[in-house]
Amino acid sequence: MMVRKISVKRISGTTDTSGDATVYSSPFGGKLLSFHLDIDALDATADVTVTSDSELVAQTLYSSTNSNTNVAVYPREYAMDTAGADLTFDGTRKVPTEFVLNGRVKVVVAQGGSTKAFTINAYVEEY
Repeated sequence: MMVRKISVKRISGTTDTSGDATVYSSPFGGKLLSFHLDIDALDATADVTVTSDSELVAQTLYSSTNSNTNVAVYPREYAMDTAGADLTFDGTRKVPTEFVLNGRVKVVVAQGGSTKAFTINAYVEEY
């Protein structure tokens, strides 16, 4: 029986005086189950983008504009067959699956207000 190892990757940062920040998680490998954004200290005009880093192709995991609302996110992508077509349950409803990441998560904040702190907790099933 395989035991799942769920860990929390905390990504914290503070915007600079122009309201911008770019921060990274520590490297990891595994399935991204969810993440919780604690961003209510940012200005209401904040734009937050969370992407994978160190991938061949960067994947957008979450993006919001003009928002400082704390939120729990369960990002998913669609499963594909060996030809690259989306798998479906019945020909129309696509099959969701977790993002598999190997590297870091990158968080970019724009228009967040001068020297405002934020934290994102990523919940990961590590390999």
